[in-house]
Amino acid sequence: MGRIGASRLVGLVALILLLAACGGGGSGDDGNAATPPILEEGSPAEDEAGAQEDCLTAEPSGTEIELITRGMAFKPATLKAAAGEVVTVSYTNEDSVPHTFTAEAIGCDSNTVAADDSVQLTFEMPEGTTEFVCTIHPSMKGRLVAT
Repeated sequence: MGRIGASRLVGLVALILLLAACGGGGSGDDGNAATPPILEEGSPAEDEAGAQEDCLTAEPSGTEIELITRGMAFKPATLKAAAGEVVTVSYTNEDSVPHTFTAEAIGCDSNTVAADDSVQLTFEMPEGTTEFVCTIHPSMKGRLVAT
C-alpha cells in the first residue's frame, strides 16, 4: 500500500511541475516581431493600447454614432468621423439572434450582444478605412471611414 501511495505522489508532483512549466509569467518576447509584447500595467504603451482593447464603456464620450443590426446587417454599414476623433458607437442589436461589433485592427470588440440588447463602444477613429464585422456572422461587415 505504501508503494502505491508513493507512486501516486510522484505522479502528482510531476503533474504540478508540468502545469507550472506551461503557465504564464514569461516576458512574452520570443524574438518574433509579429508577436505583440506583453504590456505592464500602468506603462504608457498599456495606457494607449488599453483604450483600444477595452472599448466597452458605460459613459459615452466624444462624437456619438448610432449603429443597429436589423435583418442580419449593420445599419448604417459605414460609420464616419474625423481621424483621431474620440467616438462612441451606441450599438443596438434589433435582430432575434446575437451579434458582435468587432474591429480587430483597432482591438475593439463588443463581445456577444444579445437580441434586443445594446452596448456603447468608445475608441479613437483610425485613419483611412477600417473594417468591422460580426464574428458570429462573418458575412455581416461594415466600415469605419476617417473623414
